[in-house]
Amino acid sequence: MRPGIRRVSRFATALATAAILLVAAGGIVWFATASWRADQAQRYDTESRSLLARHDVAASYQQARLAYAISPEPDRALSLGSLAYLRGDYRRALEHFAAADGKFAALGRAAAGAAGAQDNLGAYESARDQLGDPADTVVRLGLSHAAVDATDFATAARLSTGAQSIVGAYPAILAESVDDPDRTAVILRSLSPTVPQVIHPDPAVAAFLNRLVAVPDDAVLEIAPVLRNMARTKEAFSRRVMRGSLLLELDERSAAGRIGRTASERQPEYRDGWNLRAASDLASGDYDDARRAIGISIDLDPGFGYSWYLKSELEKAEGNAKEAAEHRRRAELLGFRISQKSP
Repeated sequence: MRPGIRRVSRFATALATAAILLVAAGGIVWFATASWRADQAQRYDTESRSLLARHDVAASYQQARLAYAISPEPDRALSLGSLAYLRGDYRRALEHFAAADGKFAALGRAAAGAAGAQDNLGAYESARDQLGDPADTVVRLGLSHAAVDATDFATAARLSTGAQSIVGAYPAILAESVDDPDRTAVILRSLSPTVPQVIHPDPAVAAFLNRLVAVPDDAVLEIAPVLRNMARTKEAFSRRVMRGSLLLELDERSAAGRIGRTASERQPEYRDGWNLRAASDLASGDYDDARRAIGISIDLDPGFGYSWYLKSELEKAEGNAKEAAEHRRRAELLGFRISQKSP
């Protein structure tokens, strides 16, 4: 072998040996710092829970991300997904839940898919199909609310079967009241007055699940007038718009907005469809679209007080106190009671 070749060979051997030593050293350092990393991740976990208890979800999420970066365990991915969902960041929630395991991760994927899908419901449908028909009550309740958010009322009704509280039954009410108003009364009479709280050892997961299933005990009193109107209305299209108003009462803005948009597009001469669209836009902070919808509603029926009430709420939201007061007075003169939230 020529000297030059031998030198290259020795250099390559030395380089390979150095690489092996570096890898070995890195492994030793990794294992040597395992205890430190576990302790540091735990400190981030503790701080994240503390911040969540103080309702600082954004800061809690950042601490949870640091914990996961140091120690990427499936349970930490579950907490990250829960916190992202609470922040309304459904894309990241889906990513985090995909890295977690178990029924809560599956529920998270379904819920985040439904909440973030808007008009494209493919993500929700895919997640729903992966979850199947769970036996766990909490999972069923959470997924039934995700189904409501996606306006998938057939799934909502199926998962709400046998519910013993308003929190579980209102998806069934929403699903069945359009085509069978009498069934609504049966469901309401069967309700238990107590709404159970979801218990889970991780506060982020517990907060996420309770957000999905928690409805105030007096929710039945708030939705009862709308349900009574639905039962008295024989025309199916009107009942569907009323169901949208009911969704809005229950803070299901995405589903209500979807129904409002569909109604105003299918029957552009129908005043209540535009009002539902405007109310949903107002609740979501989309003031430009709300103003357009209210204008069309008033053009269709200038003597309807609720339309002027919505206009007063829009002016109030945009900081125009004088105009808001004028429109509110007009709404009252036209017979709308300000204590009402919907017509």
